[in-house]
Amino acid sequence: MINNIVILAAGLGSRLGLEIPKCLITIKNKKIIDYQLDLIKHAKNITIVTGYKASQIKDHVSLKWPSLNVNYINNGDFEKTNNVYSLSLAFDKIDTPTLIMMSDLLISRKSFEAFINKSNTTCPLIAITKKKSRDSVQVKVKQNKAILISREIESEYEWVGMYYTKNLIVDIGASYIYELASSRLPSDTQLIESHEIDTPEDLLNTKRLFQET
Repeated sequence: MINNIVILAAGLGSRLGLEIPKCLITIKNKKIIDYQLDLIKHAKNITIVTGYKASQIKDHVSLKWPSLNVNYINNGDFEKTNNVYSLSLAFDKIDTPTLIMMSDLLISRKSFEAFINKSNTTCPLIAITKKKSRDSVQVKVKQNKAILISREIESEYEWVGMYYTKNLIVDIGASYIYELASSRLPSDTQLIESHEIDTPEDLLNTKRLFQET
């Protein structure tokens, strides 16, 4: 089991225009953050980096998950900064194995467990999924290893926003977590089933999918 987990939840989610943190979006009567915490509830150290409407996230998690010992870090500059800066508030350097997750990510339990099982033997480990969008960050894979991560390539796989790593310097000169991961290539990958909600179209498609299951 992964013991150190960071959920990055500071962003505005401006493309959705919902005026709530993305992790508090409801999918099939359950918040995204609740899906995530249900997967990671046995981890020893859970950190959530908040920013936009931080109190809403803290209040919801405290009410819904009173027995979880969650550490909160607030990014007061969330409007001007990015996920790498949010991560740097938690770590200058990630020394021990740590899972980094985006807060707008829905992952199937089966996929998450497969990722956890693989993380027992390899680090760093990058979660990938089958390409869903031409605008996505794509991952070129060779023999189950990521060898290139970029928006400027064509691949059948895309970056998910879940990354397990250690001995990583959090360089705030980077804009995206995948840029930090790029400094550690080649890295092992795990194919997962997931849904990332960035746009109204993503949200609509995800809600439709969950209604069918």
